[in-house]
Order: sequence, then structure tokens, then C-alpha cells
Amino acid sequence: QQQQQQQQQQQRLQQRQQPNASEVAQGLHSWAVTEMHFRPSGRHAGRGLPSVAEVRQLCRGQTSLDMWQFLMERVRSAHTVRTVRGNLRLARHYCAAEGGGEDT
Repeated sequence: QQQQQQQQQQQRLQQRQQPNASEVAQGLHSWAVTEMHFRPSGRHAGRGLPSVAEVRQLCRGQTSLDMWQFLMERVRSAHTVRTVRGNLRLARHYCAAEGGGEDT
């Protein structure tokens, strides 16, 4: 019975960790617009942003859901990367000025 309870608990954890396509599509749309500053360009320049329903077409199957989740968690815009790198340089500068830490 204890083993059965552990299996049920593992199944519940797996279900919580796997978002559905609608959740991923909403997150992907938000990430593309706010983080990556996506705007239609080229032959699509006159059109508005794709809807969440249109983005959902990119979220078919568990493999694509996992891929989009991976990208949304790890990929940042060039602007965000420059800001973070600048903040890290500034922090190293302050640490070095206070005599604690190495300046690399």
C-alpha cells in the first residue's frame, strides 16, 4: 500500500510539472511580446500580433511543449542580457572598491 501511495504521489507531481498546451501558448505569447519584443515584420508587418489561439498551433505534442518551456525559461533578449552583464560588472566594481572579492 505504501508503494502504491508513492506511485500516486509521483503521478500527481508529474501532472503538475507538465503544463497543458493552453498554458504554454499563453506563456509563449507573453514571453515573445514582453521579453523578446516580438513585432511582425517583413510580409507580415501590417498585421497585428498573433493571438494566443494562433500561438497555440505551435504547441502541439509534448515534445514541442517541453521545447517551448525550455526556451521560455532560459532565453532572454539581447537587451536583458546587456542589462544583467552591466549589473554584474557594476557589482564586481563595487566589491573590488570595498576590498572584498576579485576583479575579473
